[in-house]
Amino acid sequence: MKNNTCIRSSHEIIFRALENKVSLCCKMHPGAEIFTDELDKIKSDLKTGIQNNSCKTCWKAEESGNKSWRMHGNEHYRTRPNKHRIELYFDNTCDSACVYCSKVYSSKWEQEVLNTTEELPYWASREIKNKYTPEQYADYVFNYISDIAKNKKENDYYEIILLGGEPLLMSINKRELLDLSIESFYKNADSCTPLLLNIQTNGNTPDKLMDKCLEKMKFYKQKYPNLNYSISISAESVGKNFEYIRYGCSYKRFVENFKKWASTGYSIGTNMAINPISITMLPDYFNFLIEIATTHNIKLDVAVNIVHTPGITIGFLDDRFKKYVKRSIKIVKSSKKAFDNYSEVIEKLHDVNNTIGSDIDLDRIKEFSHAVDYFKKVRKVSLSDINPLLVDYIAEKLKNYND
Repeated sequence: MKNNTCIRSSHEIIFRALENKVSLCCKMHPGAEIFTDELDKIKSDLKTGIQNNSCKTCWKAEESGNKSWRMHGNEHYRTRPNKHRIELYFDNTCDSACVYCSKVYSSKWEQEVLNTTEELPYWASREIKNKYTPEQYADYVFNYISDIAKNKKENDYYEIILLGGEPLLMSINKRELLDLSIESFYKNADSCTPLLLNIQTNGNTPDKLMDKCLEKMKFYKQKYPNLNYSISISAESVGKNFEYIRYGCSYKRFVENFKKWASTGYSIGTNMAINPISITMLPDYFNFLIEIATTHNIKLDVAVNIVHTPGITIGFLDDRFKKYVKRSIKIVKSSKKAFDNYSEVIEKLHDVNNTIGSDIDLDRIKEFSHAVDYFKKVRKVSLSDINPLLVDYIAEKLKNYND
């Protein structure tokens, strides 16, 4: 029997409301249907050596001789046997429409799709599949969290991650997601039970809502002394380039809110989604992070993620773009103290460097070119005004293929 042990499957669970799915990790696709026993079947397969198709991302990586997410998880949780993560993608309420996203995770994207007759980038045409009301899903998720807290072992430590959409804008029956997450956990847990609430935000929160959120977090911290917060602000670029990628967000507000979060004393980090548009500004973003860390005397936890969606992946860029990654590595190495996970950041940046040039394919480039045209027509933003180097590269590649 093949050893397909996945320790992560006993420590993580992800609820995706708008896909009716529950998963054991972020790589699992399509995952299990909620309100069924499909998840138990996947867990059973992992224990008995069966390669369930929902875990094909890892099987393919291992067949290619690469280190899979399963293998990374086994290393991680062997040294953290009491750590558990619950991720919540509750609905698609969001005030931004990131270029690589879709209406499944963004209500702003959803509204745009309803109001245009233009052909969408293919990844933006994904359909929302939810079959349940928000109330039904809330009962399912928050009862699960309450049960977990009730049955937790003495040394178990839980982290609840609020994702989006934009979690700071979400509410169910006029109750905000932040309140529901904390109160459902402590409903059956002692008030001194440790809990880490991780909020993944786009940094575009309006001032009044931001102040309200900070006051509410302070209130819960006083009520539950071992409740801690971790804030991860999503971005990977600066200035107009940032606003193009994260359409709907204000870079000025993002910077102001990042500074507010950095002043709270909570654990602060950033969640990057590296894509073709962000590459040329990567050094600038790392310089921004170092400035934040230095000014506020903090260390940042930086998650360097790569967008692998065909058509908006860095794989179709050629070696001329690697200099921006190498420059970023040099910048990070010069300011090690700014990063709480320095070694991981360097490792992931090398992955970014190696991914560039891995998928220089005409179809991918055509898909990206179509997306750029779509954004120009519908959003009235021209990438050539913001990132001419990338636009020239795409034009060059298309010309070479056509010649």
